[in-house]
Amino acid sequence: MRFRNFVLGGLALLMTLLCLSARVAPEEPDFGLTPGERFPGREMEGFHDTLNALGGGPETTVIVTWRTDDGLSRAINAMLSHRSLARGVTVYSICLDDSDDDALLYAKADNVAMGTRILAASQLGRSVRRQLMRRGPQVFKLSSGLVSEVYSPDRIWLDGVSVL
Repeated sequence: MRFRNFVLGGLALLMTLLCLSARVAPEEPDFGLTPGERFPGREMEGFHDTLNALGGGPETTVIVTWRTDDGLSRAINAMLSHRSLARGVTVYSICLDDSDDDALLYAKADNVAMGTRILAASQLGRSVRRQLMRRGPQVFKLSSGLVSEVYSPDRIWLDGVSVL
């Protein structure tokens, strides 16, 4: 009798824990920039003039956000900078860490292409910084200033999705 109660109690506890921990996570977070939205370039120092002129400027722009402690996002940043240079696509590399010096140091160490414009989070407005940091490293493809596609580093690296 005691053994049966012990086993049934253990099963009940296990089922309770499973029910409490099981949940379905949404595929895409409901915050950050999504396709169809205008990229908030007005709040970026040294960046807004180019984005505001995108209507008459290059058709496609790629914005890569990365962190100094995330090797995958750094590798994608370097890879896309070289691929886009060959295709004539403008690339903005935004380091989500606050230090301008760290952003330049890591970009140079990762051999980011020379034509890539490198920015740090300290150059962003507070709302833009918060929006980009919530989602973590991402790649945004802009067409005439509007976000046309958003890619995660895993999707680019592991699934082989082509951004350009």
